[in-house]
Amino acid sequence: MMAAKPADTIGIKVRMKESLRRKLKVEADRDGISVNAAIERRLNRTLIDDGILEIINQVADKVSTETANKLAIQIKDYLESRMMAERAALEFKIAQMERVQSLHEVILKKGGANG
Repeated sequence: MMAAKPADTIGIKVRMKESLRRKLKVEADRDGISVNAAIERRLNRTLIDDGILEIINQVADKVSTETANKLAIQIKDYLESRMMAERAALEFKIAQMERVQSLHEVILKKGGANG
């Protein structure tokens, strides 16, 4: 069998507590994605956060306290803006789902009035 390429999608089995699976399911449903996509997104975030922390530690070893504080503020601002953008995207998806639900209710009412 040939080795998988980095861009290939592979299947793996993961064991977890049912309570964790349920939390992931709630998150996935809220965001309109599969549980698999929610897990993959969270793993990617963790790896990104680990990478950022490693860079911070490397830089902190080489710069003054003042420079480190400035860098920390810039990173905090960046992460806050990233979270705000993600929140806005989720709020947009929620608004879309609410509009679809409202349309569905109108259609059901009209169908009931005509039937």
